[in-house]
Amino acid sequence: MKKCIVLVLLLVGSYAGLAQKMRVGLKLGGNVSDGVGADAEESLLRLGAHAGAAFQFNVTQHIGLQAEAQYSLKGDNSLEYGPSIMHQLAYLDIPVLAQYTLDDVYLEAGPRVSRLLSVRSNDDEVVSAGKGVFNTQTYGFSLGFGYQNETGIQIGWRYNADLTPLYRDIDFLDTTVRTNIRNSTMQFYLGYMLGFGR
Repeated sequence: MKKCIVLVLLLVGSYAGLAQKMRVGLKLGGNVSDGVGADAEESLLRLGAHAGAAFQFNVTQHIGLQAEAQYSLKGDNSLEYGPSIMHQLAYLDIPVLAQYTLDDVYLEAGPRVSRLLSVRSNDDEVVSAGKGVFNTQTYGFSLGFGYQNETGIQIGWRYNADLTPLYRDIDFLDTTVRTNIRNSTMQFYLGYMLGFGR
């Protein structure tokens, strides 16, 4: 019986120590996105938004990890194929970022995977080809900086760049045609992290 009590106390103590390093919160903000790449032309900036959940874990006093799952609106505002994107693209973004914190200011960078959820044409009179012409999963990276105080309030800026082309490759006359245009997105956000404490 005593061994069980000691084991329970050790587990509770370990969990409490670990919990002090973990925080969960919500984030939301604005997006400014367009298409970039060797083939990108006539791509116009689109204003959008993003929102989702965030999870933080401190490895040391200055180094931590932040993983997120967020709904994010990207694409561009073009009405002409230049090539350009010509669509609003809704994604589920999952970045995993390493953060370096000095006092209340942090720098962050890491990989990101994005899953295409929906597609809407910029021109209501044009029938969209839907998700079929786009890669439904893209990969990229994120980097940024921000401020997070002792109450858990977070304010930041982030740049998200895709490394995967937006459009699927097309097989045409025994040749594979690739259009090199990718998402490029700047984000400005507010967040609130529960259980904050460094």
